Amino acid sequence: MSLTDPDIETGWSQNLNDYTYEELCGYRVIYLAGFTYDDKETAEELLRTLAKGGVRVVINGDGIPVNAASHNQEFLGVTCHEIQFENGYPILHIWDEDKDMELFGESHENWQTVYFTGLYETEGYLRDNERILDFFGRTEDGIYFLGLNLTYHYYLTKDEAAGEVFTEVTGGCLRKLPDRKLVPVTVEYDTNRITVTTEEDGVNTALAYYDNMRFNQKNRIRHNLIVVDSGSTIITIAYPHLMPGVLLTMLGVVLMILYYRNLSVPLMDMEKKSLHS
Repeated sequence: MSLTDPDIETGWSQNLNDYTYEELCGYRVIYLAGFTYDDKETAEELLRTLAKGGVRVVINGDGIPVNAASHNQEFLGVTCHEIQFENGYPILHIWDEDKDMELFGESHENWQTVYFTGLYETEGYLRDNERILDFFGRTEDGIYFLGLNLTYHYYLTKDEAAGEVFTEVTGGCLRKLPDRKLVPVTVEYDTNRITVTTEEDGVNTALAYYDNMRFNQKNRIRHNLIVVDSGSTIITIAYPHLMPGVLLTMLGVVLMILYYRNLSVPLMDMEKKSLHS
């Protein structure tokens, strides 16, 4: 999605418990497509707080993790149920309109996806064998759930009808170029160190981020590029896990010496016995 929509920023972690409210409250939309958590209640409370604060939270049902307690794909009281379509979707009813989507295309004729139960308010549904199945709606806290893997269908086919749905689901916040302007930046390279100096905040340096970099002041990573604020940012190139690596290597050397030392004793005894016989 971040490749097709210029205003989408990919999160740095799939685990919801790695984020804080302060980190996410400045975004207009939080779109979750495949995520994990260590503490389910804490993750749910974070999203509820964001929704109450005016952030539009949209959850792709196909990426909801399985609840270890119930063994179901369940989150925020909404449960996912598997369903399969062949060649294409049936007519989708959404916002009092009928949407006829394009066919899935080659190699995707069998479309495995999910629909929902437990939504507080349904805004999109389909009919399957006289059953009404919900694929879009929201919880009581105003958090939206989108099923049927519509986002992936849109990515594969560029279906205009699916694009209209996705635009509405995300509140019309996507497909807008962010504000950009050129600013002067000074970059100095030294041994294991890079110094970036600028007079502006939120400057994308176009320098690629690596996990062996250490910063002397707060920074942000967007699309794997380093974003800095005004002043001088010193980036030190370090060796991750240097001390554990050194200690593990030393331990390996000691164990190898002890192993060969113990191995040499029986060999010497065998040689003595052989000479004696």
